[in-house]
Amino acid sequence: MKSKTLKAILSIILLTSMLSITSLAKPEPAAACYPAYTCMKVPPKDYSLVYQNSDRRKGLIIGGVVLGGVGFLGTTAGVGSFAVATYTSWKELYHGSLSFRNYIKKSDLKAYKFKSKTVYYEKINYKGKTTTKYKYHN
Repeated sequence: MKSKTLKAILSIILLTSMLSITSLAKPEPAAACYPAYTCMKVPPKDYSLVYQNSDRRKGLIIGGVVLGGVGFLGTTAGVGSFAVATYTSWKELYHGSLSFRNYIKKSDLKAYKFKSKTVYYEKINYKGKTTTKYKYHN
């Protein structure tokens, strides 16, 4: 009897707190732009650095652990999810690019506003073999 009463009281408290918080929270307009280049009124004529990451190792490890851990929530298919997340994290860590720089400039095609260039480096601190990829954005 006490446990049912306690559960009912906790449920009522939870519901009233959820309703009171949602009525008080007013959405505010975002102060920042995402992606950052959309805030530019006039895109630069030459490539300018927008973002860089000198060491991706910590993010790769944490991402692999989180995805692998989430795989264990639920059914036995979680073992497969854990294996795939671990393999993907390991592959990216040891055979992928560990640092990159992202540049942006005015597009040379009339249909697009921006052209981004991402330079991937094999090792940390922008060293090693590079791979460059280009992409157009509006």
